[in-house]
Amino acid sequence: MSNGSNTVWHYARQSAYEVIPTTLSTWHKYRFNGGGPARATSTEEDPEIGGSAASVTSEAAATGTFDLSMWYGQLENDMEEIMGAEFTADALNPGSTIYYSTFQEEQPDLLAGNTFTQFENGSTTSLTLTFPTPNGRITAQSTKSFSNGASSATTIVEASPTVNTSPVMRTGGLVTALQIDDATVASLNLRISNLTLTLTRETADEPQIDVEGRGAITLGDLNAELSMTVYDEDRTILNTMFQNVSRKIEWQVVDINGQGYSFLMPSATPNGGEASAPAKNTGRTQTLPFKTADLTITRIP
Repeated sequence: MSNGSNTVWHYARQSAYEVIPTTLSTWHKYRFNGGGPARATSTEEDPEIGGSAASVTSEAAATGTFDLSMWYGQLENDMEEIMGAEFTADALNPGSTIYYSTFQEEQPDLLAGNTFTQFENGSTTSLTLTFPTPNGRITAQSTKSFSNGASSATTIVEASPTVNTSPVMRTGGLVTALQIDDATVASLNLRISNLTLTLTRETADEPQIDVEGRGAITLGDLNAELSMTVYDEDRTILNTMFQNVSRKIEWQVVDINGQGYSFLMPSATPNGGEASAPAKNTGRTQTLPFKTADLTITRIP
């Protein structure tokens, strides 16, 4: 696999497990900064064959992490896969539906023409969003697992698929939008230097196929972990944040066109950690970890 500057990734949502999309309009270009899946084969011993020929390939799965930037629309397929539901009336809440996607890696070849490598039955197993402040570029890491990886493919994508040209989101207004228990961080006299949201789901170890050809694995609860690095002048608020009390946390980010997303954790609890005394001649900086199984992501506007 190549991650050169000319490599292009395409993806399409599958209607069911092992049903590879062939309708051109369902394929999209996947804007990425680097990374991607790599083929990982497993072998098993054939007891009837001796020597080096005793090992035969039994599986060709693929896993990998894409490094991305965040822009309006691009990450919605990843969000829906990890949340187990689709956006309804511009809101996304945790569900129990299994979604799969097919990815194709397109590599240029001046002599033979572009070559395509296909990764099938993919699902997002974790999604991390990092919101650096002030006015930092929002980045993402999307880890995917494919049951059938790196098979040679003839292109089934458009020659020039529509590209999402939405601007990359930055965190210019995040501090004013971030609220804890309906109070802005400014009113709490807190300064935020970084916010990281990581989403994971528990699933069965191996996909089982039901009679209709669908992946019969089940999704466990959503695990949403939020970590924020804050500075507090007198540490009064920081000390209270480590009490075992559920808190409502919400924030939003928008691009220069006014489009973006809001994130709401209606009941987030402390996820370990404790308030620590600052070292001599250092600021009162603390990392606050929270966790919840309840998260709502809403499109803006």
